[in-house]
Amino acid sequence: MMQFIGRKKELNILNESWRHEEAFIVVSGRRFVGKTALVQNFLNNKNAFYFSASNVSDLMNRSNFEKALKNHFGENSGSEDQMSGQKTIAWKDYFKLYSEKSETGGKVLIIDNFENLVIADPDFLKIFKNAWQQQFSPNGVMVIIIMPNSATLTTVLRSKSFMSQVTRRIDLKPISFVELMKDYPHNDFNQLMLLYAICGGVPHYWYAFDNCVDDKNFKLAIERNFMDPHGELFKEAPALLNQDVWDFLEYQTILVALSEGMTAISSIAAFTGYKQALVEERLDNLMTLGYVSKDTSIVERRMFGRKRIVYRISDPMLSFWYTFIYPFYDAIKQGKSVKAKKKLKTYFAEYIQYWFKRVATEIFLTASRQGSIPIECEDVGEYFNDNGDKIDIIGIDNKHKRIFLGDCTYGNQAYTKKKYDHFVENCKNIKELKKAFRDYEWVYGIFSAYPFESELLDYSLITKNVLLFNGITIYSLNT
Repeated sequence: MMQFIGRKKELNILNESWRHEEAFIVVSGRRFVGKTALVQNFLNNKNAFYFSASNVSDLMNRSNFEKALKNHFGENSGSEDQMSGQKTIAWKDYFKLYSEKSETGGKVLIIDNFENLVIADPDFLKIFKNAWQQQFSPNGVMVIIIMPNSATLTTVLRSKSFMSQVTRRIDLKPISFVELMKDYPHNDFNQLMLLYAICGGVPHYWYAFDNCVDDKNFKLAIERNFMDPHGELFKEAPALLNQDVWDFLEYQTILVALSEGMTAISSIAAFTGYKQALVEERLDNLMTLGYVSKDTSIVERRMFGRKRIVYRISDPMLSFWYTFIYPFYDAIKQGKSVKAKKKLKTYFAEYIQYWFKRVATEIFLTASRQGSIPIECEDVGEYFNDNGDKIDIIGIDNKHKRIFLGDCTYGNQAYTKKKYDHFVENCKNIKELKKAFRDYEWVYGIFSAYPFESELLDYSLITKNVLLFNGITIYSLNT
């Protein structure tokens, strides 16, 4: 069994709520993100009654709840006598029975897959709200309901009368790379980089790559789990999307357009045949779900406000699936994966390079916030212009009037002093940067998964404002 990773902030919220008299928590998040695991970790040594609702009728769920309640109280409990010999009773009576039953220690009621109860009975939200007001809260019962992202979750969140009773909501996001790096057992940085670029921060996906330590292992696991019609992750992207949105076809079409390199609303509209207003609306929803990002050049934001916007798939698993699986989906279903494997072999390194830039940005931002490097950035992003100039990472420290310019390389060759000099020269030749930051101190950084050339390493240790990031290790005179 995989150890529990991260989630310190969310566990603190649950533990803090446990100490209060009233605690009604909604835990939501995408499929397989670890909602149930989070709650189970919190419940350690607590008196909890856990019930997982099924996608069946209301009557059957009530019957299942009764069985679970009897099991919780024990076969010889007086509560069993109250329920035995009766027809299945109403929800309010079950909730009253549970709430008023005397037990040692505080009580926690967890209802997982809460959406199934709402689907089975449209009045269930009202029933549960009344139960909270009349039974759970007066009797000191902590209530946690768990729901995946779905149309039903949207219905629940839009119910003002129901949500007004909720004391905290935890919208669980995928685990960050920095959290993964701290807690996930690994041999080296590259192993984690490959895992994250394919699976992102969704713990359930990691199981498919449990024993992978190098590029070869990961590719074999990809073939087994993604490129086999019976593979566990072969249908995962459409399954995820189907659960999260109503108009699956429109959202899938837009994700395909993004995977094909369409990054502007106008180009996505032209590629898909959809109106720009529809594309913008769907992109906004995908951003809310955390599947798409909206980026612009950091210098344009600083000098002109938002200008040219670039949309990209921001979830690694979706990005991987639409890049390597979607184009060959029908062929793989027929057991023909040769073309998919060929594309993986040809473009895998390029794909990992893209996600290395995203990871490097997170590492830099974390180091900046923790004070591990001599620059405190309020704003971090990328730079690009109409002339084709690009800088992978730019950070702006207005407090100390410093600007950070970073280059990212993921490969199996050492980053050289010559390449560093070329990067610095390119940065200095960008007129827009010179104009915007002429009074700022310029700090240069290189991010590499492979060790640096000794000449560059020595240079960084004797030269001010040079930062070398080898995974999470930082070499610099300033640190």
